[in-house]
Amino acid sequence: MKLLTAVSVLACVALAAAGKTGLEDFWTRYGGIKIMKSCLTEEGTKKWIDLLHRALTDCNPSSQGSSVPVDAVENADWDGILSEVAAKPDARTRRSIAYSAEKIRRIKDKLSQKIETFRCVMRAVKVTDANNAVSTDIVMAQYRKLNISSTLMDDIEQAVMQCHAFTDCLPLEGRKNLPVPADVIKTKAFLECEKYLRYWACLKNDLKVKVSKGAFDFKGLDGSLNYLKNDESRAAAILLAEEAVGPDNYNLYE
Repeated sequence: MKLLTAVSVLACVALAAAGKTGLEDFWTRYGGIKIMKSCLTEEGTKKWIDLLHRALTDCNPSSQGSSVPVDAVENADWDGILSEVAAKPDARTRRSIAYSAEKIRRIKDKLSQKIETFRCVMRAVKVTDANNAVSTDIVMAQYRKLNISSTLMDDIEQAVMQCHAFTDCLPLEGRKNLPVPADVIKTKAFLECEKYLRYWACLKNDLKVKVSKGAFDFKGLDGSLNYLKNDESRAAAILLAEEAVGPDNYNLYE
């Protein structure tokens, strides 16, 4: 179960910077794109990647002019933040805590710029609305453009709704030592949550298709999973068990 947009963002950034992030990381993200194409159609994946490329270009700080101060950054308790840094036991950290007003200003400006770029990209790829809040209507409108099964669509919609409800419960109010706006934290949490649940929705859909085609052979189970309601559930249970404790020689595939 690991938002279509989230995987697009991560995967495209990896493709653009594979040399910086390392080959292992690159292949992990490349695999994410392959999963997207298999589950959410190749055409739909291409449209979202193209949309992301345009968003990254349009939201590039160099094309946005000077950054706009972000309230959460400007109003944060920087004395408290720096005090927490100073309290860390790392000697190297202690030697670097003499922040001048000019250096703090540069930190604020850079952080504000990153926040505004993130907000811009999320609006452009249709995750958030004009107020930088995650919009389930906007997200689901993009999914409904895809040619996917009604069962998969229902599972994805459930994931979107559950993750949106989860982010609404995050305890973010009144935290002065957190110089990141609540909307950014909620959006990032939503992306991670939805990506995880969507991966599981895709796995469920893939199992449904394979089971319907007779791709699994359950004769070697000796009835040990008969308590589960259907073959989809049995296939999922075995795959989950392999993930948790390692492979088992059930000879599932004929």
